[in-house]
Amino acid sequence: PSPCYLMTTFITIFFRKNQAFSSHENLQGSLTKSYNLLYQSHMEGKVKFLSAKEVADMAKISETSAYRLIKKLNEELEKKGKITIKGKISKRYFEEKTCI
Repeated sequence: PSPCYLMTTFITIFFRKNQAFSSHENLQGSLTKSYNLLYQSHMEGKVKFLSAKEVADMAKISETSAYRLIKKLNEELEKKGKITIKGKISKRYFEEKTCI
């Protein structure tokens, strides 16, 4: 994924958690550290989230159906108190629920 996509994903996660930062430098440092971890994980093949396109390819369904499936699975995760990312699904949860 592009660096812009990775940074946007982490900004979304941080603000959903409503973390308070005492200064701009703390926020910037925290985002940079998290971005580097995500980028490193992706480069090492440790992708934790799947996009609708990836779900569609894995399940051999249309992207529209993949978005519906992701929405349903994310709703289940939210009921369990988990933080979700719109249009993405935890790879581990997807594999548990679909047995693919």
